[in-house]
Amino acid sequence: MSSPCRWVGLPPRYNRYIVPSCCSPVLASIHFDSPNDHNESTSKESNTNTYTTNTHPSPLTIYTMKTITTLTTFTSLLATTQAQYFRALATRAGSPINLLPINAAGLRLWIGGETASYCPTVVQAQGGCPNTTGTNFANGNQYLDMGAVVPGGQQVYVEPTCGAVSYTQAHSAYMPAGAITDGWTVDPGSFYSSLSWRPWKKGLVACNTSVGGPWGVYGVLDGVTPPGDCVEFHILTLPQNLPAAWQYI
Repeated sequence: MSSPCRWVGLPPRYNRYIVPSCCSPVLASIHFDSPNDHNESTSKESNTNTYTTNTHPSPLTIYTMKTITTLTTFTSLLATTQAQYFRALATRAGSPINLLPINAAGLRLWIGGETASYCPTVVQAQGGCPNTTGTNFANGNQYLDMGAVVPGGQQVYVEPTCGAVSYTQAHSAYMPAGAITDGWTVDPGSFYSSLSWRPWKKGLVACNTSVGGPWGVYGVLDGVTPPGDCVEFHILTLPQNLPAAWQYI
């Protein structure tokens, strides 16, 4: 059965990625710290050190300097806890995606392309932003999380309509009805580990949904046909000690 997806673009800053509208949450709020970065999604109160952003369906989120200071302290503690994170590489011999990194952009996972992430300016000023430009992950024992510092985290899920592997917006736990969050497994190896989703079924496929663009990551679901030309692939993981982003957008 074909997916009823229609194609729409991401916000202007990331309009090189094309996303089916039924395969990702509403991109109603991308948290930038300056109206010059993205006028549609940010408001800045003129007389205070307070930054606000609207997220749907969660209530208004408010940052204060006290909160940011606390969060920056939390970030610095991550270096001492040595939590286990990992990068992910796609593997399929003889394919254009072989050994390309899996990156986050537009609340979706892609093979290749660039990571879309954000860190508040006030956190940058205090040295609290991760010094990386990639994407990494955490957990992988049944559930998979994004390697993000933002309080509340960002969880990975499979969109039930067309199988797009997606992640939650920062400050919101919203997922579409029927979203699948479990089924992730990390298998350790001598030189590297592997990550899989529902290996007892058909697992994951990479789909070339735009010419010359990154390949989308999709979970294979009964009765659902992902868009584009798709191939099966495997995921290798490389260990890291720190999250790669404050939050992914």
